Amino acid sequence: MKTITKSFNVYSLEELKTVDTESYEVAMQNVREAYTDTQIDLSYQDMEETMQAFAEAFNISIRDYSFGIYHNSYVNVNIEYYMDLENDEKKDLVKKANNLKNKDCPFTGIHTDLYITDYFKENEVTYNDLHKHLDDVLHVAVSNFMNDLENDLENDKNILEFAINEEFEFLVDGSIYY
Repeated sequence: MKTITKSFNVYSLEELKTVDTESYEVAMQNVREAYTDTQIDLSYQDMEETMQAFAEAFNISIRDYSFGIYHNSYVNVNIEYYMDLENDEKKDLVKKANNLKNKDCPFTGIHTDLYITDYFKENEVTYNDLHKHLDDVLHVAVSNFMNDLENDLENDKNILEFAINEEFEFLVDGSIYY
């Protein structure tokens, strides 16, 4: 029987930058992929929960949706259930929508609720146009959500911070050392 021991030089992302800039770029791409696999996928789940909670609160339904970094993300809503409500119920939802501008995370308590409340901070709602807003709010929220995720992914400072927080170490070729 033989025992073979291998020795590896491992670097932090910052150290790797001083050793080899090409390896640093490879490492940054590897961290971006790790970020996508963990943080972005969790964010998708958070946004799904926010959309569902909003739909329930405003008596609409979500027909289908799709999220994708650098892809055509979308959401299709159905407002027929809202349209079937009595006038008093609709008036209550108008008040509820206008009060959202004063709340932080009213649906799930997750930061993705802010994409909804931000919409209502910018848009005053009336009885005559709430149905139009209910059709638009999730489109705008998903668009802003995806833009923010893409910006986070492209932000080198954010990726470096993620690598530090996760305590990633790298081989000289830029691969993550596990």
